[in-house]
Formats: sequence, C-alpha cells, structure tokens
Amino acid sequence: MPAATLRVTGLRAGYGRTVIVEDVAFDVAPGQRLSIIGRNGMGKTTLLATLMGLTTHHAGTIELDGTRLEKASTTRRAGAGFGYVPQTRDIFKTLTVEENLVSGLKGNGKSDIEEAYQLFPRLKERRRNLGWQLSGGEQQMLSTARALLGKPSILLLDEPRARLRGRRAGDGAGTDRVGRTVAGHRRRRVADRQALGRVRSALGARAPRDRGRTSSAAANAAASPRGT
Repeated sequence: MPAATLRVTGLRAGYGRTVIVEDVAFDVAPGQRLSIIGRNGMGKTTLLATLMGLTTHHAGTIELDGTRLEKASTTRRAGAGFGYVPQTRDIFKTLTVEENLVSGLKGNGKSDIEEAYQLFPRLKERRRNLGWQLSGGEQQMLSTARALLGKPSILLLDEPRARLRGRRAGDGAGTDRVGRTVAGHRRRRVADRQALGRVRSALGARAPRDRGRTSSAAANAAASPRGT
C-alpha cells in the first residue's frame, strides 16, 4: 500500500468502563517513525491495541489519510493499511509456518511468501513446522513477516525484540535479524522504544507517555515529520 499519514487526536480508550489511555494526540507523516516510550503500565500496549480496534473507544479520532477509523472494525483497519505485530506474537500455533504466512497475504499472490523467506531464511527452513514448534525468536520472525506480507502503510510494533533471547540455538541471530528488518524495511512505524532496542538510531520522533497521556512536549515532537 502507498505511504499514508496517521493522525490521532484526543484519544481516550481502555477496557470496558476503565480508561487506560487519555488525551493522546500525535501525527505520523509518510516516512516518519514514531516511538512511544514510558514505564511499564503506562498504556503503551493499550494504545497500539486501540489503534487496531481491540479496546473500548471512549473519545477522540484516528485518521488514516483523512479517513476516520476510530469506530471501524479491526478487519476494516487492517484493510485500510494497518499492520500489527503484538508483543504476544499471536501466530496460529496449530498451522505450519507457511500456512501462517498465507494468512497474512490479504489477497496478494502466494509468490510474495518468497519475500518473507528472503527476509528471514530461518522461516524457510522451518516452513513445514507448526507454530507451537518454533522458538520465541522464530515466532517473532513469523509474526513480523506475516504483518509485512500484508504490505501495510502503517506498521505497529509492540516490543518486537522483547524476550527473544531463548535457549535454542539460533535465537540470538533471529533477534538481530528482526531488529535489522524492522530498522530497514521502508514502512511507516509506530513503535515502543524498548521494542527497537539496538536500533534506536533509526527512530524519528519519540512521544513519552505519562500515566496514559501524551506529554505536550511529545505532541510537539511528533508533529515534526522526519524522513527515513
């Protein structure tokens, strides 16, 4: 999908009546990367889940190239250009690696799967393995590759490098490959600073979060586009 501008204003959301994120506002211009930073429990994961329509929306707007999506279903948001890699990875553990990748094609040709294998050769080696047979690093590679196969305009990454140092051989290399792919892939991103770890130098604006709110300094920083 072509590059798109994400604009969030006055966003208030949570789970049921419980409000977790409040008064959140930022812009992500085409080519810009935005990192959401803050202590544990500040609502970073909830914010990304809210952008994907997985929480209760209370107020505010979410616009992708001027199209309002705050009331849209998760399916519609994915079709509009959002890609999401949750911290929990959420792969289909009873499907093979290749079947998981097919689920992310969004109507694109199966030949695109070769692109995923080029990015993550380990997945090609494991393509007939079931999801539950993969290490943590391999599951992260699979979740990231599946999201990229949908060719998103906005890629949401929730701590893609967290807890990847497993005991299985090759996990360390897989972790580094995820980091390099996240840093180098030419997509627009909203991400947690901790998620990107060693690739902080690739980040653009950063929006600190304080008790579920975006600081005023963060809003100003996020409003200043920076290219890739």
